[in-house]
Amino acid sequence: MWYTPAMTTRQTRAESRERTRQRLIAAAARVFAAKGYHGATVDDVAEAAGYTKGAVYANFASKTDLMIALIQDRVRRQSELAAAAFAGVSLEAGLRAMDAASAGRSGLDPDWMLLMGEFMVHAMRDERARVALAEEYEQARSLSAGMIAAKFLEVGAVPPLPARDLAILIEAVAVGLGFQALIDPAGVPMGLQAVAVERLLGSGALESPRTRRAATASRAAGPSEGADVAVGPGGEPPATGRTTAVASAAASADAPAGASEASGPSAPAVGAAKPERPPKPGRPPKPERPAKPGRPKKPKRA
Repeated sequence: MWYTPAMTTRQTRAESRERTRQRLIAAAARVFAAKGYHGATVDDVAEAAGYTKGAVYANFASKTDLMIALIQDRVRRQSELAAAAFAGVSLEAGLRAMDAASAGRSGLDPDWMLLMGEFMVHAMRDERARVALAEEYEQARSLSAGMIAAKFLEVGAVPPLPARDLAILIEAVAVGLGFQALIDPAGVPMGLQAVAVERLLGSGALESPRTRRAATASRAAGPSEGADVAVGPGGEPPATGRTTAVASAAASADAPAGASEASGPSAPAVGAAKPERPPKPGRPPKPERPAKPGRPKKPKRA
């Protein structure tokens, strides 16, 4: 064989160390969730993992480093789940799936939210923890921004804000709703997260320009005789909350003037020629003054 026994030994040791590290991270997740970050000790984590305290310090310099490793593991797993959920589907379809998954409290992890809230307060007072946590947040934002930019690029649309800004806002919505739902679970539904994200991404912004042009041309031409009309499973036109709003706005724009008196006077059509104003009446011309009588000419001397 082309490899040597020494190479196999080094690989086995590396794999063994990685297994130990993962067991310590998993134990830290259980212990921190049960006792809190400040209430838990390194000895508690080592005991829960079945190792000595020396094994913990052989892999992590401090309890803060162990917590950061736990956050990294969480970000990695969440990113993998998000990538799998949005793979091969539009961003809109992914948002609907997120809406269904986060209905009620199913999308909320109370133990993790409590632990993160405690560690965030700790990081605000500890500079080393703050820097480490900020780096992990930036990593998570970069992953989200990359996915958002890629999905807009797929449909040829321009995001309403830079992708990184959208990632920051989406993260803020998720964290804020999560903490509010912990305090008032009956009054704060987590399903609002998908609604807010959809609004942030822009109503109708995820439709491709080709789709919008085709819809506009179809509305302008009207249904032709014998033309096929797309319908939903129940015979109704397929529409979502976003597409219904877009179609309603388009129908209002296409409606003729005076079609609805209740909605008030309609605005003039774009590009319509303005009626010419009648000329203002001018002042009457002044009457000509009569010529002044001249003096009689003197007769010429002979």
